[in-house]
Amino acid sequence: MKKYRAIVVKEILQVIRDLPGLGLLFLMPALLLLVITLTQEKVMIGMDSKASIVLVNSDSSALGDSIEKRLKSQPNIDLNLFESEEQAEREVYRGRYQVLVIVPDSATEKLQALARRHATDTSETVQAETLTGIRFLFDPAIMKLYKDIMGYSLYMIVESSAANIYSGAFREALQAHIAEQFGHYRQDLVPDGFENELPDFPGREQVISSIRSGFDGLSRDSTAIRLPIHYSGLEELVSIEEGIAGGREFVLEYNIVRNNVPAFILFAMFFIVIPLAGSILNEKQQGTRDRLMTLPVNWVMLFSGKITVYLVVCILQFIMMVLIGRYLIPLICTLPPLSLEVNITALTAIAIASGLAAIGFGLLIGTLSSTFQQAAPIGAVFVVILAVLGGIFVPNYMMPDLISKISFISPLRWGADAFYSVFARNAGIDMVLGQFISLLVFFILTLLLSFGAVSKKS
Repeated sequence: MKKYRAIVVKEILQVIRDLPGLGLLFLMPALLLLVITLTQEKVMIGMDSKASIVLVNSDSSALGDSIEKRLKSQPNIDLNLFESEEQAEREVYRGRYQVLVIVPDSATEKLQALARRHATDTSETVQAETLTGIRFLFDPAIMKLYKDIMGYSLYMIVESSAANIYSGAFREALQAHIAEQFGHYRQDLVPDGFENELPDFPGREQVISSIRSGFDGLSRDSTAIRLPIHYSGLEELVSIEEGIAGGREFVLEYNIVRNNVPAFILFAMFFIVIPLAGSILNEKQQGTRDRLMTLPVNWVMLFSGKITVYLVVCILQFIMMVLIGRYLIPLICTLPPLSLEVNITALTAIAIASGLAAIGFGLLIGTLSSTFQQAAPIGAVFVVILAVLGGIFVPNYMMPDLISKISFISPLRWGADAFYSVFARNAGIDMVLGQFISLLVFFILTLLLSFGAVSKKS
């Protein structure tokens, strides 16, 4: 235990001696968080990437089939069909898909009934309308801007599908309504069986034919046909309800802060690769490592000290980022504060696992590099690449398909997904267990590779 304490003290002193580097470690990601968040507050982002959408078509009729067909025809939509609303909502809530579209049972029937009522309602009093209801349920972690763009696109698809079905039913009902009125008008002009009341006389058939011809001519003149006067317009064909998958207890307000803080927590943690690699290489170049190895100290003990100190640094970075999102950003702009109504156990577990993964990455770069001039650019470039793949700068659901698929190799993706689940979905440890284990496995593998590298060089 004394050896361990001595190594920890050594690491602390080494970190303190490099205060500018330590300050940069905190300042750079904090500035990135502030600048990018404030920029995104005013900047519009396009929607050129594919959206993963789930459709539950309980209608199984004209409206549901039309919406399904239109969604399938969109090149920027990856459509997935589910039969169970509960299962589909659960998958959207867990972040596998971005939005769930629910077409309820009898939706077509309600829409056609509305069209028939509009086509035949000639009264001056407006009747209460029962509109076809469609539901959109979004992933709680989705960006608000992306959600608004996607919601508008889905709204247009639903409305255009409803308009086609409504216009067809309205036209048929109106034609039947006019034909019915015209039939009554002709019946008033030419009562059925009027010829039976005429006595038999020479030329009777010619007279009847002449009378019918005259009535037919009158029937072609303008008639007082009553038309519907309460046509509602296409904007009121369906009622669309938007919500968040998972139920009301999980609804958290959409905001940029909630998306950016978890992302830059990971970015800040993984940038310890530079000081950590520098610490390992300085010990090697100054002969500190060789002197330590002459003592009864092994590599496990030596690395354990570094892991302890830099894990504390990672936790401090985590706390600083949360405090910025909670208190500083709301002071300097109109964005809401970061909500801390989350599962603390899951949040703590992911923070520690992410810190360990970052430390393992730093140890690996430090042990594989020969000089600090080699380690610094390699580590920085790899962190940026992993950050891009991990969705730190652009969410994964907005990436091209190829990049989105290979992004799962990035440990920053695992950590970011876990943090999004905790902050946006109020996830417990059970929901983020997969990412938690993946981060720990990554740490163990990089640690073993680091042991192998230093053993081979010794």
